[in-house]
Amino acid sequence: MIHKEFSLTTTDGLKLFGQSWQPENETNAVINLIHGIGEHSTRYTGMAEYYIERGIAIYAIDYRGHGKSEGKRGHTPSYENLMQDIDLLLNYSENDNNCTKRFLYGHSLGGNLVINYVLHRKPNLTGLIASSPWLILGSDPPKWQMKMANIVKNILPALTQKTGFNKDDLSKNLKNIELYEKDDLVHDKITVKLFVDAYDAAQWALDNAKEMSVPFLLMHGDEDKMTSPEGSKEFASKSEKTQLKIWEGFYHEIHNEEGNEKVYNLVIDWVKNC
Repeated sequence: MIHKEFSLTTTDGLKLFGQSWQPENETNAVINLIHGIGEHSTRYTGMAEYYIERGIAIYAIDYRGHGKSEGKRGHTPSYENLMQDIDLLLNYSENDNNCTKRFLYGHSLGGNLVINYVLHRKPNLTGLIASSPWLILGSDPPKWQMKMANIVKNILPALTQKTGFNKDDLSKNLKNIELYEKDDLVHDKITVKLFVDAYDAAQWALDNAKEMSVPFLLMHGDEDKMTSPEGSKEFASKSEKTQLKIWEGFYHEIHNEEGNEKVYNLVIDWVKNC
């Protein structure tokens, strides 16, 4: 295994932490990974190590406000800034590895981001993968709260709130929960601006699902309490490019559940045949 760390500079001057895991021999595909809210790319090390043994390279960043990257925790000045951060990752990996089979993969909020990235930018990718994407939340805020948030985002966009997620809802794997609790780089913060922008982007993605331009593997656990599998079902019902897999008995982090090798192997087979 070849593991490298790198740094990227955003359009507004922040330093983003990045890392890659690459096979020592031939690379059959490259996956560019975008993590979820409040976490970071190093939490995907186990998944990356599994993939590189099968010839798949992983490139990832801690996007702004997360992990080892700069920026106010859980905040972005605009949703477009996050789209530009994905640009940086894709450009870096393309220059660093000449494999022509290239994918974008996002989890949770990362799923929201990569879906919108492909719908808006229509990049030259072999395919898209998302797990447990934020399309519909497990518990939607009351309408009055959303109205208030839309007002506040224009007055105090960087106002920080707790995400309100229960860590026990991440997965049924108790070891994963224990590691999460001990991880100093995770946080439970999200600003009003990021929440409202991501919420609106999720609805826009559902409304424009038919415009998906690349093959799309969409996965969700049927017992996910954080993001609703109904959002993934709705998206897939509108998109001819989308292959939907609902994992029975799985919570939010399907890649960290007991039996996660089934998830890994589905992704590997799909990438191989894409």
